[in-house]
Amino acid sequence: MINNLIRILIFFLTMSSCNEKKLIDKFKDFDENGWNSNTPSIFHFSTKDLDYITNVSFRIRYDIEYPYQNLYYNFNILDSIDTVVKKELNEIILFNEINGKPIGNGISKTFILEEKIIENLTLKKNSSFSVHIYQEMREENLIGIKSIGVLIENN
Repeated sequence: MINNLIRILIFFLTMSSCNEKKLIDKFKDFDENGWNSNTPSIFHFSTKDLDYITNVSFRIRYDIEYPYQNLYYNFNILDSIDTVVKKELNEIILFNEINGKPIGNGISKTFILEEKIIENLTLKKNSSFSVHIYQEMREENLIGIKSIGVLIENN
């Protein structure tokens, strides 16, 4: 009986510590018109009572209607007074160059792909941040992109 209680307690402590590791884990969905180049996707998050050393991943859900092999996007992290903490232009490959098959995981027509884009980024304690992501594919409305997401985890 006591052993079972200890196991249950350890399980819940482990699960709660895993959730504290994630500062943000969210997606933003797009409608049938696609991802508009003039409108950034914005994600907000904050840190608590200690400095964080984080890894940042970009996530994307896309379908076979997406007309290109790759996607260029600007990824910006800003603090609460809109000072740029990190700014990058990135490329993610969505389809195999040789056979044209989707690289992400999925079934049927929709796929998801995650790519770590920043490692060991230090974020100050008790601060608010926002992530702004813009597509840079020179099309006003980019079809085939269902949603994009951000995962920021403490090391």
